[in-house]
Amino acid sequence: MTNETKTIRLLTIGNSFADNATRYLGEIASAAGDELLCTGANLPGGPLSVHWEGVVAHEKKREDGCLYNDRSLTDLLSSEPWDVVTLQQFSWESHAVRSYRPYAEKLHALIQKLSPSATILLHQTWAYRADDTERITKDYSQDTMHADIRNAYHTIADELNVGIIPVGDAFAAARNHPEWTFVPDTNFDPKTAEYPDRPQDRHSLCAGFAWKEWMEPPEMHLDTHHASETGQYLGAAVFFETLFEKNILENAFRPAEVPAEEVLFLQKIAHETICSTQSLHP
Repeated sequence: MTNETKTIRLLTIGNSFADNATRYLGEIASAAGDELLCTGANLPGGPLSVHWEGVVAHEKKREDGCLYNDRSLTDLLSSEPWDVVTLQQFSWESHAVRSYRPYAEKLHALIQKLSPSATILLHQTWAYRADDTERITKDYSQDTMHADIRNAYHTIADELNVGIIPVGDAFAAARNHPEWTFVPDTNFDPKTAEYPDRPQDRHSLCAGFAWKEWMEPPEMHLDTHHASETGQYLGAAVFFETLFEKNILENAFRPAEVPAEEVLFLQKIAHETICSTQSLHP
């Protein structure tokens, strides 16, 4: 850990899970006296294969090669002297090592070519909430999903000789801690809820019941994939310790959306996760 003031230029290549895990990162950095300059090359539901297909399309001068607000990944990688570039797989495919190949290797080589001073890290994501019905079943548990995701990220990290931002490990550590039990809001009925009412679930690291605000009128759905504000804070805390090499336990930032006592617990989980996985960062 260090007390040195830092400015980190971060480019994330992933999807909404990268947006989730960095939502509070700038504010955490500011509270530590640091500065984060973050750009997201993130595509909703975008796997690594789509990011690479965009690179190929750009090389062929096709319009579909500019996937990020009319910019290509090649342009973004060349636009800044990035300190860190992260890669993150689409959550639905993240358990399968084969889904990373050969795209992680190709993207890694492109980053090395266009931003040779950047540290490349894999952003390990999290398992879905236990009440998910698409991936989680009686034969495939949340813990099994986490173990498969962890194995996939570690396998690819070893192949590329890069470090890992262990957000998924922190989620698993919190979920399995005896002081952190998910307590659903039994008074909330999604069938009778009126916008913008939401359940007061305690200790849910995933969004749970949320509104599709882009619909008219807004419709409610069960989101067991994306991080809640609580999960977003935990993810940002893990990112902060990894990138800035500072102790999150000393950080004063408290999101208004997360109870103060939960922040302290999540800080402890993030710090312990990083301390236990420091050997993963070459």
